[in-house]
Amino acid sequence: MLRFYEGRALKQVGAALGTGEDAARMRINRAWKSCASFSRAAPHTFRGVIAAAVSTSAVQAAPAAGATVTTAAVQGTA
Repeated sequence: MLRFYEGRALKQVGAALGTGEDAARMRINRAWKSCASFSRAAPHTFRGVIAAAVSTSAVQAAPAAGATVTTAAVQGTA
């Protein structure tokens, strides 16, 4: 999710996971292979699981009316 949906570099993904860049690359490759094999076995279920995971993590509340983006960013709500 960090790599493909948030566009983070492998170094950032590794830091978030508490590993190095090479370990993050290997985990991403293994996850990709697992997803590919699972999607062939149950494509409808797989799409539903991914859609649910993305929708719950991608939704964030908008700043209150009248707040500027800068103010929201400084307060950590952006």
